[in-house]
Amino acid sequence: MYFEEAKDLRKDVATVREVMGLITYLTLRSRSKAKASRALRVLKKLAAQIGVLYLLEEEGLRLLTLPRRHTTTKGPIKQPDHFSSIEFVEQFRFRKAHFWEILGQLRLTNGQKLMDGDSIQLLKYGEEGHYGYVWADQALMVFLRRFATPSRWVDLQYILGGSRTKLSAVFNFMVTELYAVYSPLICDMHRFKSKFTVFADHLRRRGCPFKNLVAFFDGHFQPTTRPGGQGCVNMNLEDFQTFAGKERMHGLKYQSAV
Repeated sequence: MYFEEAKDLRKDVATVREVMGLITYLTLRSRSKAKASRALRVLKKLAAQIGVLYLLEEEGLRLLTLPRRHTTTKGPIKQPDHFSSIEFVEQFRFRKAHFWEILGQLRLTNGQKLMDGDSIQLLKYGEEGHYGYVWADQALMVFLRRFATPSRWVDLQYILGGSRTKLSAVFNFMVTELYAVYSPLICDMHRFKSKFTVFADHLRRRGCPFKNLVAFFDGHFQPTTRPGGQGCVNMNLEDFQTFAGKERMHGLKYQSAV
């Protein structure tokens, strides 16, 4: 019925196939044959209406048998020089100068420093038979970027480069090594006992009414009324200070050490 009109659309074959491929790819990601078949029926109906049914018959079934599209890249992980100063702070939440200072101080469980003087070390990661190598500055960038904000490895590929497998392996290696070395500094409060008096004095000078308060934690959320009352329609400083976006209500979040 639409065969003659379809001949005039042969110049748009590439566009039609691209659209069909995208729709089919999204359907395949659901891993549901029922959804794939339903999508094919819808595409056939639309194709008949615009006169390109013959294209769907040629390409549709073949597209439905394609495997899931892979986005893994094989390029190297980017280095700090690939990012400007502003981009580096936005992506990793550290200035470049501070990044190099941290890199020069960190060490692994075997005593190896990530940077010895001006020499960046080559790190060996992975399990026996599946070892890989990565420069220390690249490994620290992966570590910091993963913790900066929740994101998938496929998203980080566009920022850091490399493959999803390598990014994941490097991150797991860094987490394991750094936790083994530095967890006592985080988990043992007694290491800071000699500084408690200094902490309390600083808090007192900032207006704290307690003499023995030494630390705050991100702890329990206690809901409160809106500052100024629910009838207050004007924004004020206290309104912003007590509103928690996660809980979507006003309140105080506190937990302290004395």
